[in-house]
Amino acid sequence: MTGGSGAGGANTVSIQQFSSTAQQTIHVSGLGNVVMTGGANGNNNAVIQSNGTSQLLDLSAGGNLTLTGGASGNGSSASIFENGAGSQTLLGNAGTAITLTGGSGTATFSGAFVSTNATATTQTISAASITLNGGSATLNGGGAGINHTGTGLQHVTANSITLNGATAGANNGANIGGSAGGQTLDVGSGGLTLIGSSGAGGGNFTNIGLNSATGTQTINVTGNGNVSITGGAIGTNNNAGIYDNGTSQVLNLSAGGNLTLQGGSSGSSNGTFVSSSGTQTLLANSGTALALFGGTGTAVNSGSGLSATGTQIVNAGSGGITITGGSASSANSGASISQNGATGTQSITVSNGGSVTLNGGSGSGNSNSAQITANGTAQNITFGAGGALTLTGGTVGNLNFAQIGGNNATLAAEAQTITGATAITLTGGASGGGIDASNNGLGNFAQIRNNSGSQDITVGAGGMSLTGGAGPLTDNFAQIIQGTGPGVLAAGTHQTVTLNGGGTITMRGGSSAQTNVIGGTANPGNFFRGSYANIQGNGDTQLINFTSGGALSLTG
Repeated sequence: MTGGSGAGGANTVSIQQFSSTAQQTIHVSGLGNVVMTGGANGNNNAVIQSNGTSQLLDLSAGGNLTLTGGASGNGSSASIFENGAGSQTLLGNAGTAITLTGGSGTATFSGAFVSTNATATTQTISAASITLNGGSATLNGGGAGINHTGTGLQHVTANSITLNGATAGANNGANIGGSAGGQTLDVGSGGLTLIGSSGAGGGNFTNIGLNSATGTQTINVTGNGNVSITGGAIGTNNNAGIYDNGTSQVLNLSAGGNLTLQGGSSGSSNGTFVSSSGTQTLLANSGTALALFGGTGTAVNSGSGLSATGTQIVNAGSGGITITGGSASSANSGASISQNGATGTQSITVSNGGSVTLNGGSGSGNSNSAQITANGTAQNITFGAGGALTLTGGTVGNLNFAQIGGNNATLAAEAQTITGATAITLTGGASGGGIDASNNGLGNFAQIRNNSGSQDITVGAGGMSLTGGAGPLTDNFAQIIQGTGPGVLAAGTHQTVTLNGGGTITMRGGSSAQTNVIGGTANPGNFFRGSYANIQGNGDTQLINFTSGGALSLTG
């Protein structure tokens, strides 16, 4: 089916069922394919549509479905649409490929879509592979999407799902979107891949999302399939991510596979994310690795993040968790795991000997940090079978720090615990950092901190090592601190550091060279801004407990 090319418009090619009480069923046998292409010029669509109680496109005999948006004009789309109060089903088999490609050339609002209206019930789609390619139209609106705005569940099943951002133009995104009835994606060994746009026009989102305040989203990945998300390469707001605007989101990797988020490589706001406005749970198996990388190249505000407003539960296996701030000349392009609401909690569990590693950013950029933070009532980081916790400040630029922090500003409202690590190592940055003209710190530091509540840290035989940083500047410290800072007592709180198995504490001051780092309008208390090593409690009590021997070594 190919839309018309007449300049007058309305040269649509269609298969339509108009009755609100009838059904439409299309069976394709003998490996036959369905190919639909939007027209040229204006409103020359290619459409399969039902206004009734259900629509079924049956490709279970092995054919493929290909939809391609128009090449010119306005509104020359290729679409399959349930416009009634019924359900829509696209049924493929183990070899079926579904491919949607947005418009090209000078087309506007000429994409490729499988969708329903707001009164529809459910949408169910199954295939071996599903690929959505954002458009390349030089103007607007030539995207590719699977969208369900109805009242029931959208369920998408495929061995592999790939979303590729637009290659040109603006608002030519690729997306899979659900609504109030919720959305479930079941993905096999081919995994789930999202690649941000390289279109300079901007607004070319590459997203999987739930667009309702009341629904839930679940993504199950089986067969050791991976989830890989890469940010945009140019333009603005060409980000890539998975989001939930509803009550909860689950990303289930318990059947194997890893999660990788890579921030954008240029442009602005081209980062990556997995986020929920409600609660979020990431399930893992014994080997799962989570890796988050900040932006690269010249990217700005293009980092990567795993975040929830409500309670967030994050699991990893022996592959551990690696968080790396941005590089090159990128700015504000860090990487983080964060819980953002004041009433939720964050629990991070690493099993099977996996480690947690945070590396501050590198290169000449700034604010390319690596962080694990929580703003709620508790943050718990648990190592189920040993594993190391390592934080290393960044280099060259400034504010490229590595930090684990509890950020609830209410006194005693948030507790932070870190338990089960074999060893904990904090190392200040090897270069960069410094202070500004008012003595505000700009360090590439490494820090574990709870701003206003209690903090309890337990480590094993590998002990605890803190080493201040280096370089021609300063403020590249290594620190474990409880409370907001010197001279500000966090009454009713405490800090406890426990070393088991003969573990030792080794602390070594840094070698940074900058002078005149005391005082300034931002530092009226004349607190030091050096590259020091420090364990500090600002609550009622601080206890450092060696349960079975061990030693304490301090070197200036």
